[in-house]
Amino acid sequence: MIATVAKKIARYFRPKTATINEKIVRYYDAGLQHLHENHGRADVAEDTQIDDTPQWVNLGYWKEAKTFLDAGEALANLLGRAAELAPDDEVLDVGFGLAEQDFYWLDTFDVRWIVGFDLTPGHVEIARRRVEKRGLGNRINLGVGSATAIPVGDCCFDKVISLESAMHFVTREDFFKEAFRVLRPGGRLALTDLLPEVEGRTMGGLAGWWKRRSLGVPAINLYDRNVYQDKLQSIGFKNVRVDSLGEHVFRWAYKHFTLMRHTDSAVLDTMPIELNEKERDPSWRPPPVSWGLGDYVLFTADKQ
Repeated sequence: MIATVAKKIARYFRPKTATINEKIVRYYDAGLQHLHENHGRADVAEDTQIDDTPQWVNLGYWKEAKTFLDAGEALANLLGRAAELAPDDEVLDVGFGLAEQDFYWLDTFDVRWIVGFDLTPGHVEIARRRVEKRGLGNRINLGVGSATAIPVGDCCFDKVISLESAMHFVTREDFFKEAFRVLRPGGRLALTDLLPEVEGRTMGGLAGWWKRRSLGVPAINLYDRNVYQDKLQSIGFKNVRVDSLGEHVFRWAYKHFTLMRHTDSAVLDTMPIELNEKERDPSWRPPPVSWGLGDYVLFTADKQ
């Protein structure tokens, strides 16, 4: 009886695709509004805000980085190297944020061109204007689009990349199928993602459920790295590899975003982030871990 009632409650609260997508857009639009109101950045209404300041929309990779800008660049570099980006590559970036990684990949790996889709219109508008200001319209083409219904033909890209976005996709497995479809033979999928920890460690109870829901992370995407690998392989991907990055992500990223509440972003982004004694303690679990998203991973998989 209790199990039956629980199932009915779960069905009632299970997010529908439109609801999740709307939450994702609201979440990232709120981030853009926060940057504008509190830090004078990323306002689509003012050309003066579309400047050359790096605008990373990820947690960053802090193994050697000391500042948020360095950490954002380090994560983009790590993902680009894992994807084995090369000068002849035609790349699809799914969930591109404000396109900072696309500028970086052009500069660092000299890829031929990048097509990007993002669900958030505010991201797309700002990113397009940033592309235009840099005179890169012939090498970067960005638009609003869904990761699960990519509006291109089969076998169009050498690399498909998603930087810290796939946990939002409804569903992530549908994105895997689309990535496989649009990749050319010999192409590679590379992505960073947030997952539950292996062997069912804490999902954070009701608080974790509410936080994941507010972030636009659907329950259907809550599986660990082992299931993740199985899903990629079942679609046809080969040479699936996973690396765990959480040790060099969560603590510093959480400290940065905590400080962001009362520190000007222009100052904070270039300010070295130092952990206190509590935050350095190996037993301390940063909130993203307690939300049931405690495994930060980098996956690569090849289409043969």
